[in-house]
Amino acid sequence: MTRRLFFSTMTGALFAAPQTRLAEPQVDGERLKWFSLTESFKDIEDRIGPPTVVGDFPADYRFWQYRFGGVDEHDFSHYLVFRRSTGRLISITRAWDPEQKVDALFPAAETEVIYATTANGSRYGARVRRLSGESVLIAMGSTAPGQPTSQLTLIRNSELNHFFPWLAAPTGHLSDKEQSWPAR
Repeated sequence: MTRRLFFSTMTGALFAAPQTRLAEPQVDGERLKWFSLTESFKDIEDRIGPPTVVGDFPADYRFWQYRFGGVDEHDFSHYLVFRRSTGRLISITRAWDPEQKVDALFPAAETEVIYATTANGSRYGARVRRLSGESVLIAMGSTAPGQPTSQLTLIRNSELNHFFPWLAAPTGHLSDKEQSWPAR
């Protein structure tokens, strides 16, 4: 029994590392290498394995959650959202604790900072990079180079209104005077 447990543990360790690596956002030059948001349920399962948690919520969405690497047993490292009717990935979020710097993913020439203003007047910002292929990369709470984030999201632009309406609405953008970063 000890041998079987050891083999099972070693086998799990061998397969966990590639899955974790394949689930991490990477940069090749200034090009993001992560997901294309065209993947199906099967594509994701083949790439990073079965999810820890699966669920459905209204408006034709299904979510998958993963727990890779040193995350708390109550937290998830990856959150994926699919359109149920098509079975296609529409969003992936990587959560970190502690926060991570993501400057390599947000070149200044391709990045804007967008703020939401709450009813009480406080502001919350995010770095936003619009990518080719109708997708958007978002670093929540990070508004300048060197500032880390706890949440990085890649989402279809057409889904912003459902999940991040303040990023989709023109009123969410800063005025020209306030939009001093990045320098144009």
